Amino acid sequence: LRYLAEGVVPRIEVRNFARPYLEELSKAAEQPSNLGHWDGREITYLAQRLFNSALEGYAAGNRIPAYCSAMGKAVLAFSPREEVEAYVARTQFTRFTERTICDRAMFLKELEAIRERGYAVMNEEMAAHLVGVAAPVFNKEGYPRYAVSVAGLCFRPVEAFVAEVCDDVVQTAREISEFLAHARTMEDK
Repeated sequence: LRYLAEGVVPRIEVRNFARPYLEELSKAAEQPSNLGHWDGREITYLAQRLFNSALEGYAAGNRIPAYCSAMGKAVLAFSPREEVEAYVARTQFTRFTERTICDRAMFLKELEAIRERGYAVMNEEMAAHLVGVAAPVFNKEGYPRYAVSVAGLCFRPVEAFVAEVCDDVVQTAREISEFLAHARTMEDK
């Protein structure tokens, strides 16, 4: 009977549920906030709240490499080790800037640091002055299937940007994860 009931429970669209959280996060950070989905290869933007138009190229539906994005690194840091190893083995690390991490051993070390602090930082790894902070969002199986981020153009010390937004990003990811612990999403198989 339980399985029958689960079959008729509608699946939610995470992007619709997350919009108010992204709105609040974007206002608090005064930067664009994002929700991304990890498909095992790269991050797809599901929803975005633009604080300004500086990042219009990263609209919902766009796909970005996981290894040089805050959302991708946040998801990978909390993914099962065998999945991370498979990702690293098959990924061609392309250098977008001089800060892009292209060394596999350095990338794995970066993921360890992310696991320890609970959030990822992207410091000009995709484009000059583009900085982001992200935290993983876990689905009902406890798998990091999504991530929330704040990203924007930064012309001041990165440490100050990170300090200002990291707690809000982590809290937003935690709140969405708490909801998803009891929900089925459109992306769940």
